[in-house]
Amino acid sequence: MKCHSLLLLILSSSLHSIAAQQCGTSGFSIAGSSTVYPIATAWAAAYSDMCTGIKISPIDDDGSSNGAARVCGAGEDGASTVEIGDMSRQWREEEATQQDDGYTYDCVIGDDSRSVIQIDVALDGISVVASGGGTAASCIEVLDGLTIDQLRWMFSNYTDSQLEATGWDPASIANSDGDETTHLWSELNASCEATEILAAGQDETHGTFDYFSETLFADMDNGEGFANTYNADPDGPGGTVSYVESNPAAVGYVGYAYYYQNGIELYVAAIENDAGDFVTPGADSVVDGTYNPLSRTIYMNLLDDPESLANTVPFIQFGFSSDGADIVATTGYVPIPNPSEMLARLPAAGATQTDAEGSDVKSSSAQSVKSFSAVAAALVVSIAVTLM
Repeated sequence: MKCHSLLLLILSSSLHSIAAQQCGTSGFSIAGSSTVYPIATAWAAAYSDMCTGIKISPIDDDGSSNGAARVCGAGEDGASTVEIGDMSRQWREEEATQQDDGYTYDCVIGDDSRSVIQIDVALDGISVVASGGGTAASCIEVLDGLTIDQLRWMFSNYTDSQLEATGWDPASIANSDGDETTHLWSELNASCEATEILAAGQDETHGTFDYFSETLFADMDNGEGFANTYNADPDGPGGTVSYVESNPAAVGYVGYAYYYQNGIELYVAAIENDAGDFVTPGADSVVDGTYNPLSRTIYMNLLDDPESLANTVPFIQFGFSSDGADIVATTGYVPIPNPSEMLARLPAAGATQTDAEGSDVKSSSAQSVKSFSAVAAALVVSIAVTLM
């Protein structure tokens, strides 16, 4: 486990008064995707500073599967129900059914009377990383990047013959030694070290695990998956980063924010896209689509309950403000290019309350809202992000 301070500096020139932004009447809790976690914690720190008395806690990074379960009231090991479930993948059929609008889901697990509203919060480029200057990084540099076929060979439990029978190109391993009991860096290129490739990543509770495996493994329906030697870290991307940093021959995959915050220690691989170009992840390549096929959308799922939405809708509205977008960019992710579409999914909540005589009155929390520009000429939100 490794803690890093994620410093979010919002300069005064980019601050906009949002005094009209309403706060909810009470706090709420968030759990789920470790990929979404940096955004959740950063938004929560800024929102709580703006909205006096509003506390967002806990914020747990226990994986997309737990985000789905806990917002549906089916948390594992007695984990508490939350108002927002973070996910870095789509819902599974066994978790929820999609309504006709395409973004409301009815829970199948847990309390099947619950529904959630899926909100896109950022774009991410899953990053293939190695320890800077190590065996893996040096080999990938010689190759100018990695192909999907090469990644599939590194991570798959299939033999070469099984891979080839399901569309894999054996030419991607230009220097194969014919020994399927080992996977050496030198098999990719003769100038690379004859050292075993150590493949690492998250376990099945994490959405990044799902997305990466679905992208690589062409024959999952027939049993293709990760090799027995795969280091599946239950602690999520932070654990993967630590493993890669301490093993020069290791290669792993993480959400882009975890590379972005550890860039001094890590090397990120260029990945061959559908046009045959080798492209590294970054804001430009994720937005323009050239970093494919490892780009994706990441989500927050709001419990569709009036009392809950009165508190979570204002939080999401803040997240889609210009200041919220600045925070997303500072984590390393890419702000959603169409926030108006996401805002349209939100029911009107938390703006006003009606008193007994029918007059609209602002809640006490809403009356205490502070604009960032009123807080300081430049606001620095420093949060300790535990990369687990």
